[in-house]
Amino acid sequence: MLHQILAQSIPIFFLILGALILFLQFRKGSPLLLVFSLILLFLGSISFYSVFISPFLLKVNRVSFTIYPFPKNQPYRIAFFSDLHCGALKGKSWIKKVVETVNQEKPDLVLIGGDFLLEAEPSTLKDLLSPLGNLRAKEGIFAVLGNHDYGIPGEDLSLPLKEVLPELNITLLQNECVELEFFNLVGVDEVWAEKSDLKKAFMKVNPKKPVIGLCHNPDLFLSPPSINDGASCKADLWLLGHTHNGQLRLPIIGPIFKSTETGMEWGFYDTSMGKAFVSQGVGESGARVRLLTNPEIVIIDLMAEISP
Repeated sequence: MLHQILAQSIPIFFLILGALILFLQFRKGSPLLLVFSLILLFLGSISFYSVFISPFLLKVNRVSFTIYPFPKNQPYRIAFFSDLHCGALKGKSWIKKVVETVNQEKPDLVLIGGDFLLEAEPSTLKDLLSPLGNLRAKEGIFAVLGNHDYGIPGEDLSLPLKEVLPELNITLLQNECVELEFFNLVGVDEVWAEKSDLKKAFMKVNPKKPVIGLCHNPDLFLSPPSINDGASCKADLWLLGHTHNGQLRLPIIGPIFKSTETGMEWGFYDTSMGKAFVSQGVGESGARVRLLTNPEIVIIDLMAEISP
């Protein structure tokens, strides 16, 4: 992959060039060469960290969320991750690490927010994703697909994914609702692939229970339901990925690029369709590089609303 080769070459180039100029400076004693060499060494160190270290610093981000109605003194834990992007940049060993980290949290429910693959060979999907079959959760593992899974961009791998995921005990939600013990889980299909159908997804929601929505792409909120349908298409909490929190962020400036017109980057947001949480994802796109945004697994502990 050209982008990845370039990303890996840049830090090596900066470090070698900086070291050579520093050596030359010692011979000539030029302050200008010293400054130039230190700048190159600094850029090389930052880019080395971004390419070879940061993408593998998997973190657990713990958040609590109040939901109503919900039984008091009833612990309930959701493990959520998205954007594995396995294939060209990360493989089975990375998935295994993600799975082991999730299982250590002993979740009641595991949710996967799409973009399983990136330039993967269809014939290798079952073997590549096999560690996901070791995920454990009391109420199961549920997922939606993302734009890369549908070949936006790249090859459309949605059909082989639909065959493989059930074999790994992962239930794929495509504009449908599953009623769990304490809430409705609504899975909305990918927006960029023009597969999302909110009305269909919310059709079988039990109005007596709260709703947690799962979708890959925050662009879902760019076209909110009409006034007539709005009340029935709201969730107490939406869980989404896609943005990688910019993947490359600069101090003060923020992300170098944004993958959604909503302006969402990471964390909690208020939307017309309910509260939303956007994850940084566990993988990368374009090149395996991250700066100021590490891969994350989100652990959500649900709580009952406390009466005043």
